[in-house]
Amino acid sequence: AAAASASAVMDALLGDTDTSHWQYLCADHGCRMKTATLDLPLEAVGPLVYAVLVTSALCYSLITFANKNAATSTVTAFWPWQVAVAILLSYVVLGDRISAGQGGGAVMITAGLVLLVLSVRLEPVKLRQLQRARR
Repeated sequence: AAAASASAVMDALLGDTDTSHWQYLCADHGCRMKTATLDLPLEAVGPLVYAVLVTSALCYSLITFANKNAATSTVTAFWPWQVAVAILLSYVVLGDRISAGQGGGAVMITAGLVLLVLSVRLEPVKLRQLQRARR
């Protein structure tokens, strides 16, 4: 519900006038966007603060940890995987349907990352084999 609330708040901030999905934002289903103002109910503040502060802090903490413990290129290569994870979580948590394009894209992203991880692990082995062959 927090993700749906954050989504509804962002839609309102960006000027989306379709309020049919605002049921996730307001318990009483009474929210309506006014012409010049944003009608932000009190119960939306918590999910919005959570979405902005907690998840951002967690993300940056994990990226900092990863940059300290892995190659920067490997960490950067994993950024596209957030799309695949978002697709999976929207299916599991929200019950959204996964389209063929989304599923195919997620599979290609995951396959690319598997190949990257394998190449990083196999590179030292191949390098040692080449060095032995030259001797």
